[in-house]
Parts: sequence; C-alpha cells; structure tokens
Amino acid sequence: MQLYFYFLEDGVLTLDSCEVVEKPKTYRPVKGKPKCFYGQFIRKDDIGKITGYSLKTLILSERDDRKACGLFSKWVKTQIEINKDNILHIEKKNKELRETMEMLEDSERNL
Repeated sequence: MQLYFYFLEDGVLTLDSCEVVEKPKTYRPVKGKPKCFYGQFIRKDDIGKITGYSLKTLILSERDDRKACGLFSKWVKTQIEINKDNILHIEKKNKELRETMEMLEDSERNL
C-alpha cells in the first residue's frame, strides 16, 4: 500500500510517498521513509489530518493534491483566526498595563 505525505514549509506544499505495510492500528514503512517524516510508524487515526510541530504534515491514502491544498488552506485560516484572538488578548493586557503605569505616575506626582 502507498501513502502520500504532503508537507507545508514556508508556504510551499511538497509531496512524497512511501510504501507501507498495514498493521491493526498503524502503517509501517517498508523501506525508508519520506523526507521530512521522522516517525517510525503512521497511526491510522492521523490519515487525513494535519499533524506535526514545526513542519506540518498531511498523510493521505490516495494522492489528492486538491484535497491537500484545501485542508492546508483551512488549517492556515484557522491559525490566522487563533493568532488574531491572541493578538487582541495581548493588546488588551498591554492597554491594562499602560493604564496601571499612568495611575502609578499620577499618584507619584500627587505626593
């Protein structure tokens, strides 16, 4: 059986494939592994999901470039929304700190 590995790195989507043997809960590479994949096995639960820490990986059981692009696009949009929320939260905390600093400066001036 062949698995297809899509990697997203610096906005570039690359594809590699690997021959695997199916086990009850995993797939094991027959010979070698795709570049940029460091695991010893592939969990069946990970097929069709974007995984990985620094290098995002999508593994499919069939080559489907359109599906890969769509899933990565959806993932990127989600990351943008998460980071927007984080930025708003940090800006709010920064505003609170500035207000606290102003209050401290005002109280020091009144002494």
